[in-house]
Amino acid sequence: MATYNDYPQSATNNAKKVLEWKKKYGKEVKGMTSVGWTRANQLASRRKLSYDTIARMAAFNRHRKNAAIDPKYKDTPWKDRGYVAWLGWGGTSGVNWAIRKAESIRNGTVKASVDVADVPWGDRKVKDDYATQGKDGSIKKSPKAPKSDTPNKSPKGVGKGGKLSPKIIKSIETKVSKYNEKYPDKKVGMGAAKRVVLRGMGAFNTGHSPKVTSATQWGLARLNAFMYLVKNGRPSNPKYTQDNDLLPSWHKKSSKKKSNYSDKEMIDGIVDILVNVENKENRAKLAKAQINILKQEVKDFDEKDFLRRLGL
Repeated sequence: MATYNDYPQSATNNAKKVLEWKKKYGKEVKGMTSVGWTRANQLASRRKLSYDTIARMAAFNRHRKNAAIDPKYKDTPWKDRGYVAWLGWGGTSGVNWAIRKAESIRNGTVKASVDVADVPWGDRKVKDDYATQGKDGSIKKSPKAPKSDTPNKSPKGVGKGGKLSPKIIKSIETKVSKYNEKYPDKKVGMGAAKRVVLRGMGAFNTGHSPKVTSATQWGLARLNAFMYLVKNGRPSNPKYTQDNDLLPSWHKKSSKKKSNYSDKEMIDGIVDILVNVENKENRAKLAKAQINILKQEVKDFDEKDFLRRLGL
């Protein structure tokens, strides 16, 4: 997994200031969870940061209002919780750097790890190394396509810009919804499902069953195989390993590199961000989106406790 430490020195200085306050004033310095203090220590010692950490820093931009010290704490800035948290996460220079860096990784200017699409922060629409369609809608050959004696000589793409058509997306949503309702403890995310289908459509270009007449059929059949794999812990065909990188991190066959953070730290980080969203309706919407991801990634996720901590 690629890591980076080219953040500005001022971000390091901001984090050091908070740590110095904590050492000097002890319990008077509040405003951060354990994840926040971990972040401050990372920045202060100029450790290299992974994409998921950078994306969390970028997401902290929602607290930019805390960049200025509350006037009532003018003489005791270490008592201003919002300001302490802002500095601990790198301050203005650190957050600005994270926003630019995360964007460059997502756009491919900087290579990102294969698991960035499963990180619950920032824009999760990243480029798939196994992209299956060209800008004209045609399906490209896929490096992950299985060998076949029945190659498709004239494949046809769907839609333009390499995007799935609304009709196909609807089919995927229906499949995923029915599956998740039946197996709530082994859910499949829509993001992973879409990428499985696109990969299947790309594989159709190289080889497919003679009984299959379209790339869409082949893509949806691959989604069925993926769901079977998630549900049973093993594929129906032992040779099917092409989508292991899209499996939830808890799955025993997942090829994802595990996060440096525990489930508790990840949840604490999300709570740290969302609890400061003042509008309760917006907070509830954001929480719902995170819950869908956490249910896939965290075994025995306690949704009620998560909502309680968010005041919902």
